[in-house]
Amino acid sequence: MASPDWREWTVAFEEEITSLNHHRTYNVGPTPPGVTPIGCKWIGKIKPGYDGVPQRFKGRLVAIGSRQHPSTYDQTFAPVPHQEAVKVVLTEIVTRKLKVMQIDVKTAFLYAKLEKVIYMKQPEGFVLKGRENESCLLHKSIYGLKDAPRLWFFELCGEMVELGFKCSIGDKCVYILQTKDLYVIAVCHVDDIIFASNSEEKLKELGEKFGERFEIRKVPPTRFIGLNLTNDRLNGKMFLSQEHLVEKLIVRFGMADLRPMDIPADPSKRLKANTEKCEG
Repeated sequence: MASPDWREWTVAFEEEITSLNHHRTYNVGPTPPGVTPIGCKWIGKIKPGYDGVPQRFKGRLVAIGSRQHPSTYDQTFAPVPHQEAVKVVLTEIVTRKLKVMQIDVKTAFLYAKLEKVIYMKQPEGFVLKGRENESCLLHKSIYGLKDAPRLWFFELCGEMVELGFKCSIGDKCVYILQTKDLYVIAVCHVDDIIFASNSEEKLKELGEKFGERFEIRKVPPTRFIGLNLTNDRLNGKMFLSQEHLVEKLIVRFGMADLRPMDIPADPSKRLKANTEKCEG
C-alpha cells in the first residue's frame, strides 16, 4: 500500500474479496470456545503481459496452512502433468494438426467444498466493523490450505469425466475424448488447461460448458507452464522456447546491460585436464 501502484493493488484485493463473497467461501461469526483460527495473508503478484494479454495486478488471499491442525485434512498430494506427458500432447497437436484452445480457471480452488471444519481470521483490511473478534468459518478450499490443490483436482477430474473424457493411464492430468470422427485431448496443470481437437465446433462447445461450470478466461495458446509455444499448424511444426525466463534471469542478476557474446566462453582459452589424484 506504500508503493506507487497502491491503487492497482487496492483494486486487485477488492476483486479477490468480491470473488470470495461470490463463491460463498466463508461466513463471519463467533469463534467457538477452544478454537484458534488460523491466520491469513495477502499475496500480490504482477502477471506480465504476452501476445495481446495485458499486464495485470493479481491479489490473492492465502490461508496460513502451516497452522492447520492435522485433524483438519487427510491427504495433501495433487498430481500435475509430467513434462514428458505435456510434450506428448504437444506432439499429438502437431502430428494431427489439431486446433487448440487454452483456458485459465479463475480462483479455481474456491470451487471445491471443504470436508473439514476450519476457522480462519478475517482478512487484513477487510475486517468487519464491530465484529473484530469474530472469525471466518470456511466452506470452500481457499488457497493456502494443505489439501486445497487435491480437492480442486478431484473437482476438475469430475467435470472432465462428466464431459465424456477418459483419464489417461500414463498421466492423471491428461484426458482423451475419442469417437469415430472426433478426437479431443486435454492436459491440465492446476487451473491452466489446453484443449486440442480436430473439430473447432467441439472446442467451442467445451469452452461454453466450462464457462457455465466455472468462471474462465480464454488466453492465447502460446504459453503453457513456462513454455512459449509457436505452432506452425499448416506445416506440422511447433517451436518451444523459454526466452522470457532467460531474459528475467538476466535482469535479476544485473546482466541486462552486458555486451552480448556469440558464444559463452573465450575461444582463445585452452582447457587442460586435471590429472591430479584426489586425496582423502
